[in-house]
Amino acid sequence: MNICVTGAGGFLGGHLTGALNRAGHGVVSILRDHHAEPVGFSSAITARGDITNLRFMERVLSDYGVECVVHLAAQTAVGTAMQEPTSTFKSNIEGTWTVLEACRRQKVRRVIVASTDKSYGWTPPPYKEADPVRATWPYETSKACADLLAQCYEKSYAMSVVVTRCGNFYGPGRTNWTTLIPGTIKSILEGKKPVLRSDGTFKRDFLYIDDAVSAYLAVIGSDVTGPFNFGTGSPSRVIDVVELVCELMGWTDGITIIDDAKKEIVDQYLDCTKARETLGWEATYNIREGLTRTIPWYREHLKP
Repeated sequence: MNICVTGAGGFLGGHLTGALNRAGHGVVSILRDHHAEPVGFSSAITARGDITNLRFMERVLSDYGVECVVHLAAQTAVGTAMQEPTSTFKSNIEGTWTVLEACRRQKVRRVIVASTDKSYGWTPPPYKEADPVRATWPYETSKACADLLAQCYEKSYAMSVVVTRCGNFYGPGRTNWTTLIPGTIKSILEGKKPVLRSDGTFKRDFLYIDDAVSAYLAVIGSDVTGPFNFGTGSPSRVIDVVELVCELMGWTDGITIIDDAKKEIVDQYLDCTKARETLGWEATYNIREGLTRTIPWYREHLKP
C-alpha cells in the first residue's frame, strides 16, 4: 500500500515510517521545508512542504498514488501552545482540515488522524471513546478541534477515517526535553536533580513507542472507523515514574518538586477496551519494561 505520513520527522513518525518500510509499504514522508531529516530517518519518498497548503497536499497524494494517509504533523509542545496559541491553531486545526479536504478531493481510501488523550479535557477518567471532548487550554483545544474535524469528514462524506487518542509516548529517540521521561533521564545524565513541575501525584498513561507503532499498524490494516483509545490501561503517578527512572539509573541525590503546574489536568488515562475487542490490540510493555528498553539509548547518545 502507498502510505503518506505527515509529520514523519517526529518521534512517532520516525518509528512508524521505519515499521511501514519494513512491512513493505511504499512510504511518502512529508517534512517541512526547513526541517532536517532526523537521525535514522528512512523513507522511500520525501516531499517537502506545508500541510496547510491544499494544492501541495493534493499534488503529493495524486503524484504518488497515495491510498492511506497517516496525519501526525502537529505542534505538540503544551508550553508553546500556551504562549503562541494562534500558530498552534494554524498547525493543528488548519493543517488537519487541509489534509482531510485533500484526501476527500483525491478520494484517498483511508485516513488516520492523530488526536490525543488530552482532547478529553476535564472529562473524568478513565476516558472512553463515547465520552465528550472537553478541552480548555490551547494545545488540548487544538487537538480536540482536529479530532472533531476528522469525525466530521467521516460522517459527512462517508470517508474511512480513524481518530487515534493515545497516552504519553516515550522510548528511544525522543528528544523533547520538556516532557517527563526524556527530561528526567537527561537531568540525571548531566548530574542534575530531576525536576517535577507538579506535586507528583498527577496520573498519566505512558505508552511505549513500540506499542504506539503496533497500534497504528493495527488501525492501518483494518477497516474500522471513528475514535480509538490506545494506552496501557494502567496509569502511573508522575513521581513514581521519576523515582523509577532514578532507581534504574542508580540516581540517589533526590528530586526537585516545584509544584507550579496550575493549568494541567490532574489525572488523564484511557479505557482501551474498544481497541482490545475490535482490533485485538493491547499494550505489551509496562512502564518498568519500557524504561528498561529506553534508558540505554540516552546513555549512548547523551554521553558527557
